[in-house]
Amino acid sequence: MELLVTCRDSRKRKFLKAITLEVTKMLGIDNMSSALWVSVEANDDGTEGSCIDMRSVSNTMVVTLRTGLSTERLGIALAHELVHVKQYVRGYLRSGKRGSNVWMGKKFTAKTPYLYQPWEVQAFEKQELLFRRALDNVLKEMK
Repeated sequence: MELLVTCRDSRKRKFLKAITLEVTKMLGIDNMSSALWVSVEANDDGTEGSCIDMRSVSNTMVVTLRTGLSTERLGIALAHELVHVKQYVRGYLRSGKRGSNVWMGKKFTAKTPYLYQPWEVQAFEKQELLFRRALDNVLKEMK
């Protein structure tokens, strides 16, 4: 996996790269054939992050994280979005037509409430533990 992390703050960039490497390893996607671009940028849509499957265009998975998040929130949001990367890469989740998504072969319309979307439920279930374990591993490596 080719990894690119863009963030103006060099400390956060280094942190995000380390956490990304650990979480992708835990999720079993560290050897995926597509590139992964993690970008911290301003957004005004109210979300902490997003995952965009660009593999059909550039063989890249893109994770964006909102600027201004604390380091902890940044790490948790990153872990959440990396669960979505795995969902796309493994084929569990794919984008459908007109804002719909297909999860495990079942179509969900854009009307499905966010917290009832099964791919979001899974990401929320895993985000905290993935982040905490990744952080623990990173801190152990620094000793």
